Amino acid sequence: MNRKIRYYSVLLWGLCWSVSVNAANSPSSESVVLGFVAAFNRHDVTQMLELVTDDVHWYKVNGRNIGAQTTGKQQLQTQMELYFSGIQSRATLISIRGEGNYVSTMQKSRSLTNLYGQPQCSAVTYLVESGKISTVWQFPVFACD
Repeated sequence: MNRKIRYYSVLLWGLCWSVSVNAANSPSSESVVLGFVAAFNRHDVTQMLELVTDDVHWYKVNGRNIGAQTTGKQQLQTQMELYFSGIQSRATLISIRGEGNYVSTMQKSRSLTNLYGQPQCSAVTYLVESGKISTVWQFPVFACD
């Protein structure tokens, strides 16, 4: 009887230790999003791709309409390289709130080539799974201060 109790105690302890080590080694959802935005600001597409899943989906939400902007790393890479070749901008997180695997942000974007231009804001929500962004929902852009 004591042997069984000892066996299950050791097994339970090992399981708990394994879960706690994995939780400590995986980055928080908010830190993944912060890293992604930092890579965006450096125009570091390679680093951006390291922070997304292979089958990442990026959706544009406009009222009741939702359309896929990109599907997969390759398409995201192509879109980001095209974007950075034509627009020099920087994103600032006005707010960030993570809850579980979801991170909601309010982002302000400003052109680096036209400093007198009106900044634009957008709400963006990220789904982070296993330490990588798997889905992004970007809401309509609006003029902000």
